[in-house]
Amino acid sequence: MLRVIKAVFKVRWKYTVRYPGWFIMFIILPIVFSVIPIILGWAVAGSPQQAAINFKMNVGTPNYTLFMILGSLIWLVSISIMWDFGMWIREEQEMGTLEQLLLTPVNPIELLASSTVWALFNSSIQFVIALFVAGVLFNFIGVLISPAMILTIIYLILGVLPLTGFALLIGSLIIKMREAEAVIRLLQPGIAFLVGIFYPVTIMPELIRYIALLIPLTVSLQDMRAVLLNISYIFNPQLDLFILLIYCALWPLIGMTTFNYVEKKAKKEGGLSGY
Repeated sequence: MLRVIKAVFKVRWKYTVRYPGWFIMFIILPIVFSVIPIILGWAVAGSPQQAAINFKMNVGTPNYTLFMILGSLIWLVSISIMWDFGMWIREEQEMGTLEQLLLTPVNPIELLASSTVWALFNSSIQFVIALFVAGVLFNFIGVLISPAMILTIIYLILGVLPLTGFALLIGSLIIKMREAEAVIRLLQPGIAFLVGIFYPVTIMPELIRYIALLIPLTVSLQDMRAVLLNISYIFNPQLDLFILLIYCALWPLIGMTTFNYVEKKAKKEGGLSGY
């Protein structure tokens, strides 16, 4: 397994070095996305100071910049993992090499899991760098260098790990539908809405809130905000941690089971090699 991870990391690292603009864009985009609602808040409130007062009345913290930056980053992490993994499968499918990869002595799950681990690793590094860059620009760097940042990283990892299951589900859809961009673009706005990138999930209707809580990033994001901004958790620190640990086991299991089913069916029907 370690040899497979090492080989996949080597290949993906070469792609990253070859196209460093994507890495830089990930750092810039969450700041750009956050600036838009921040400026709108200033316009509606009349001033940044009044915007902070209004935000605290509704959310519980005046630090709306960090609140929104965290939301943008989590959303981009999810998109990055879906695009990285989904487009990898589609590219192999288009080149006619996916079936060769799945016929190697390596267990397909190990190969797919290694690619997902790379996506998680790459996105986590980008998350930390982008957060500190935003902290310098928006003057909340003091919050990030506190001990609470360690717990924040733990919540990030626990929220991102279950995305391996989501990635495998997307891989299953791509093998079945032979289309990556449409699947991922369909999921993007739904994740942004349910996770609550610019607002707390507590303002959602009760039914939508329960659906949102099925996404690990919803719990992870709210808990990161709770740690750094001293606002409420989804439930409480212990229960939220337990839920994330359950998701870390449950979602990858669902993803692997679905992918195995789709892979076996595609092999029988000849769907792996189809463009």
